[in-house]
Amino acid sequence: MAVSESLNVNVEMDAAAFDAFDCVKSSIFVLKVENSQRPIYAAFNAFACDVAGFAVEDVLGKTAEEIYGGRFGSLAYARHVQTIFGGRPVSYELTLPLRGQERTVRTHLEPVFDDDGDVVYLVGTSADISSEQTLRETRIDAETQMREIENFVNLAAHDLRAPMRQITMLLDMLRDGFEDHNDGKVEIIKMLDDVSANAKTLITDLLAQAQVTDLEPKLSTFGLRDLCSRVMVMLDPTGAHDVQADNVRLTADETALQNVLRNLVDNAFRHSGDALKKLTISATAIGSDVIEFSVRDYGTGFQGDAAALLEEGKLRKGAGFGLLGVRRLINARGGTITARSPEAGPGALVKFSLPGKIEAADSI
Repeated sequence: MAVSESLNVNVEMDAAAFDAFDCVKSSIFVLKVENSQRPIYAAFNAFACDVAGFAVEDVLGKTAEEIYGGRFGSLAYARHVQTIFGGRPVSYELTLPLRGQERTVRTHLEPVFDDDGDVVYLVGTSADISSEQTLRETRIDAETQMREIENFVNLAAHDLRAPMRQITMLLDMLRDGFEDHNDGKVEIIKMLDDVSANAKTLITDLLAQAQVTDLEPKLSTFGLRDLCSRVMVMLDPTGAHDVQADNVRLTADETALQNVLRNLVDNAFRHSGDALKKLTISATAIGSDVIEFSVRDYGTGFQGDAAALLEEGKLRKGAGFGLLGVRRLINARGGTITARSPEAGPGALVKFSLPGKIEAADSI
């Protein structure tokens, strides 16, 4: 039942009725509307006094303008007057000075009428929603940041396509009429060609991912070891590192998985350098429709900024947009990602999950 229906207004509200509000662990107040339509506080329960940092005797008989002062009091008073003349319940949010700090408060006012239909009281409840407001602003900031990153990725990917095409043309010109002297130069040209082809494929996939990050995953069946080999052609064309992957076939989002693995492996290479000689990639079924992937390197391990970014989404200097995209891509598909040091030995261990299933061991 609404407050206006539950209060008997044929008689004046007395102190005993107001005392009952002190038993409620929420902020409750009552404004009495004088003949001049000037709303003054007639009750301010104990919980409200504690939240605001007021003594009840400093509140009673005064208006919001007199209590809060300045623009805070003027805005609160205007809301009270609006409810009186509107004759309808009103909910609103205001910033008020509570205990010396500016806090966001959500208030609901119910008008109480006499037999002539005039508003004689306003009964109000308030709640401090500052934390909710902060979360809302943080979410808006994060969404804005992600849109900026998406725009940057799209622009960068488009800009990279032209030079990659030029590299392919230069390689074709270099290969034309080239004489093989068995000194390894042909193999180097072939490696450059492979890197160029994979880079162009990656750019295309990157553009696709930037456009469909929040959509349903596109599932296909493929070999994990084959996928890892394609990643390594680009990141380690000379085969300087020992990368071992499970020999299994998966049904999963191949493009998403490739982007995740490429970023994780690239991060391991960049931060560990020559210290990283071995890396293992494995897949384990979690239930019937989720795969947990483990990427273990034996280098110097994750830096604090990178680990915080993967687990908490906190982008700090040095962590890189690539890892932020990894976390966002995985979370958008309902997966999780964690980064930690292995229980034994050097390096880092990253585990992440994506929708999919393991079909069988791949053929050798």
